[in-house]
Amino acid sequence: MRNRIKDFAYFIHENPRMLLRIAEALDSDESRFYRTKEEPKLNDQGQPIIVNGQVATRKLLIPNSHLKHVQKKILTRVLYKLDLPKNFYGGVKGLDAVWNARFHQGNKYIFQTDLKSFFPSISHTKVLKSLKAENFEFEVASLITRLCTCKGELPQGCPTSSFLSALHLKHNAGSLFRELSKKGYKVSLYIDDITISSPVDFRDETSRIINSLREIGLKVNFDKTTYSSSSTEITGVHVKNNAIYLSKNSHSKLSNPSISKESKLGIIHRKEYLKHVSKTKRG
Repeated sequence: MRNRIKDFAYFIHENPRMLLRIAEALDSDESRFYRTKEEPKLNDQGQPIIVNGQVATRKLLIPNSHLKHVQKKILTRVLYKLDLPKNFYGGVKGLDAVWNARFHQGNKYIFQTDLKSFFPSISHTKVLKSLKAENFEFEVASLITRLCTCKGELPQGCPTSSFLSALHLKHNAGSLFRELSKKGYKVSLYIDDITISSPVDFRDETSRIINSLREIGLKVNFDKTTYSSSSTEITGVHVKNNAIYLSKNSHSKLSNPSISKESKLGIIHRKEYLKHVSKTKRG
């Protein structure tokens, strides 16, 4: 499966000639396969971010139904077979932002940072390099890269992008994360959010940590970099020493008469899910 296009195509139940034709067509005109969608950026309270009087947006590149179908097969039948570190929670089947927060439960001191322009910063060359590091032969790695990138980078809006971004960080930042873990820190990655926690104060170490992240080519978003010594929110989940809870914003929505019953029901279900995760050990 990793050595020949024919085997790779068979593994995802697609015709190899068809996959190569899609790749050639993408080389010719990517606009035939993607549409652009603007999505509002939200703050920690779930409200649109306003910049210079206008709602800030992020650009999504949405693949057409055929390409998306192929990408989903690549994700579920190929990428999910690859190993990611246990402290990676984004793009991993069965894990999510809640599990990411749960990982840090019990630690008082928490450092969080966000990687700026994360998906666009991961070029097709970086994707190709990551796949080759997973022992894919060049022709198979090149085909996967071509089918899962747009404009020479990982597109935000494709089903494969979160996993491929995590794969890149596994090979680019994995050694740094392991070094920090050996020093007693808990380190986790949820897509573009890096969280580091400890039971002891490490504020004096945060500058060195930031410099280490930048030295391996990661773009730290200083506007979203925080250090806390009390209960805080991690990837939208309120974390205390011995438990995780709904965010303050979610709690306020439950008592807001303008919020629909459907939305409130979703929040109640999330509350029950948080209770379940809080009591469950990851296998």
